[in-house]
Amino acid sequence: MQNKHILCVGKIPPDPKLLCVKTLKEDCNICDSISAFDAKVDLFMERHVLTAFDPSDIFWWFSVSGGKDSFAMVHGIQNWYNRNGISAEIAVFHINQWGGRTTECIVKHFKEYDFRIIDGCALTGSRTKYEFGQQAPCRECADVRRDLNDELVYSESLKNNKINFICRALHLSDVAVSLLWRYSILNDPVSDMTKAQKGQPLSRLWHNTFLAKPLSYVREYEAQQYAQSLHFEPVCCGCPACLFPSRRDIVEETLLQFNRSTLWEFSVPGLNDLLCHWVDAETAYASQNLSAPGLEIKKAHLPVDFGDFAVDFFRKKGGSELPRKIRSLFDPNVDLDEIGRKRLEEYHPLVQAKRLPLPSLLSGEKSINNLEALMIGALGPFWGAIGLTHTLSEKAFRLQRLCYDLSIDKKWNHVTQLLNEYYRRNYVSKPQAKESIVCNLNLAASCICSH
Repeated sequence: MQNKHILCVGKIPPDPKLLCVKTLKEDCNICDSISAFDAKVDLFMERHVLTAFDPSDIFWWFSVSGGKDSFAMVHGIQNWYNRNGISAEIAVFHINQWGGRTTECIVKHFKEYDFRIIDGCALTGSRTKYEFGQQAPCRECADVRRDLNDELVYSESLKNNKINFICRALHLSDVAVSLLWRYSILNDPVSDMTKAQKGQPLSRLWHNTFLAKPLSYVREYEAQQYAQSLHFEPVCCGCPACLFPSRRDIVEETLLQFNRSTLWEFSVPGLNDLLCHWVDAETAYASQNLSAPGLEIKKAHLPVDFGDFAVDFFRKKGGSELPRKIRSLFDPNVDLDEIGRKRLEEYHPLVQAKRLPLPSLLSGEKSINNLEALMIGALGPFWGAIGLTHTLSEKAFRLQRLCYDLSIDKKWNHVTQLLNEYYRRNYVSKPQAKESIVCNLNLAASCICSH
């Protein structure tokens, strides 16, 4: 099929059916990102759809969250069909899980589509059993959406005589973040991703239905710019991640900050290997070559002074001096935090040592900058152990558990425990009623939420 991606001069209208790519010099950043977004949707279609399907035979099912990524995904696919002169069959639905403002506002974003709202609040509540103060149950919440998606589409797929694509707005930046936290904790992050089939652009669910990820090659920055060009307005979904973020949000606000270049995803070790595994080297190269440099703008979930709080918390909890027997395990001439920094900033090889390097928090001599303080909040005072060989790293984190009673699980629930202590000290200790505290926190959450 001939590629009909056309560049033209002019303002980008809000209607995606009329969408064109700006070439005005004063809007070059938007121009580059819009062009990159469309080109990467082209790449997805060419590599995963056109090789096996007639696009006119596909029925697209979009489960939208109310966030920028799913918004951009729907309009991006519709625009691909418009550019190629093909009629698209699309249904859009939103699953209301947390009772936020999204349900009130989302309709205007998809008024030109077959759009419906599904009430999933009761099912989400019963399945997650969430209570205020717990970490956001993102995995369980996603499982509820998946089951409701499948229930809706399965019944329709039996009678519509179409190839059905259930679409998820997972983009390249999501995959890079997943790789990054695995890189910091696991020996073989790429193998772990492939075994779990993470990041696969297209996979079969049942006989005529597939799970599709049209944004597989799109950077979050590009999706954000694309959505903004269509006047997307974020609203709060009421999700508890605003106050008690998931591991992904914590990784973005801590580990990722060590290497925030304008094309940061492609510097994450293993991304190219993962793309080559799912597709081929040519596609992996194209995904980078087509990219528009830039950084997405997101409001933080972690409080601005959370790092300082964590440092103070662990200093008081561990005391000013370690027992002599434990201190003898450390080499005071080697800085553990510096090893961790090099691992994340320079992707330095893992370090082997005879004795454990000394964490900055225990040295009493080195000042701790804000990013290092955030890492202490995320992984504890021994966070730099992520730069040590596996055996030595395990030893360091066992010692951290002994010294600070801090255990790190796969979901990073320990950060939620620390956040609860932060909120307790900063809100509950003041002369306010509990109802007012919760109200204030929820108000803060509505301001933070940008997904």
